[in-house]
Parts: sequence; structure tokens; C-alpha cells
Amino acid sequence: MEHRTYLWLYLIFDFIKKRISGHGTEKRIKALIEQQLAGSRATYRITLDGSDGAGVSWLHRNAEVLAKNTDDDGRMAVTVRADPAKANIVRTKFGLATAPIAGQLVQRIDPRFVLMKPAIGHFAIGVIMLKRGWMLRYMPAIVTETIPEYVTAAGYAWAALCFVLGAGTIAVAMTGDMKLWTFYVTVVLVGAKIAAFAIQYATFRFLVGSRIRAAARA
Repeated sequence: MEHRTYLWLYLIFDFIKKRISGHGTEKRIKALIEQQLAGSRATYRITLDGSDGAGVSWLHRNAEVLAKNTDDDGRMAVTVRADPAKANIVRTKFGLATAPIAGQLVQRIDPRFVLMKPAIGHFAIGVIMLKRGWMLRYMPAIVTETIPEYVTAAGYAWAALCFVLGAGTIAVAMTGDMKLWTFYVTVVLVGAKIAAFAIQYATFRFLVGSRIRAAARA
């Protein structure tokens, strides 16, 4: 590109496009978390008396009933899948009648860890941006020749911004509030980068103009 400043605009709007298509709705995000947590549920086979309608009803309310089979003796085998929080309740209520399905493993996965994932990318990019002068190659020649020290400082400022946004992502994820997290990821993260770019553009334009005018008067 003749003016590499436009590269920043391209990268920012490409980032927004990916955010919208990848995390467009809270419903999609919840579906992603459900997928991540699917493997954390324990599966059990519970043996009940065929007439124990109350027990079957309780299982429908407190777990996911996968299958029901009744043998010739009138005993009912109910296969259920329960979240880690409900697994102990199921085992306590039905006692010896509860048997874990072979090969199933109860994993305690906190959904908040899934919400923290965007922070990893911000921290990784922030570390890369700590390299001195990384922004110089993306700036127009007039900027790098006139205010190189400010460009270098801006590179460190972008690194700091990434670290702050990453820390904010973790803080919001720890609340477990899906609406707040969705707003932060889709609005705050994107808006902060756009605002930072606008401030940088206006500042560089002012500084370059000031030094050129000062050089002309000298």
C-alpha cells in the first residue's frame, strides 16, 4: 500500500467482521459453551421399579434422560446424563441403584474458562507488540522520518492496551454474566481498538504537521 496507515483500517474492520460472524449472538456463544461442557457430564444407568413414576419424573427434572428400558421382571433401567453439580445429588438419591456407564469420566469444567479464551489472544499479541519499533514498518515514510520516537511509544501503548483488554476479559468472565461478557467482547473490545486508532491518527497528524511547520520556520 502507498499509505500503510490504511492497513490499520483494513485490519480493524476485518477484525470487526470476524467478531460479528463468529460471535454474532449470545445464543451462538451459549451453544459454544454447551458444546465445551458436553464432555463434562457424567452418564449413569439407574435401576428403578417399573411403577416408580415419581422417580422417573424426578430424573426428567434434574438430569437428561437418554434412554429407558423395562425388562421382563418389570424393572426399569434409565440412562441419564447429569451435570457435575447434579451428579452427586443423583447418586445420593438413588444410592446403590445408580451405576456409572463404563468409560464415562466426570470432569469438572468451569464454563468461565471458556469465556476467558479471548484473553489469551490479547496477551499473545501484547507480548509481540513489546518489540521495540514494530510499528515503524507500517507507518508512511513521512511519519517514520518526522516522529519516529512517538511511533515507538505508540507501539508500547498498543501492547499495554492489549494487556488491559485481556485482563478485562478475564474479570468479566469471572462474573459468569453472559450478557455482560457478550457486550464486552462485541462492543468494548472492538470499540477500544477503534478509539485507540482514531486517537493515534489524530495525534500523529498533529505532531507531524507541527514539526514540519517548525522546520520550515527554522
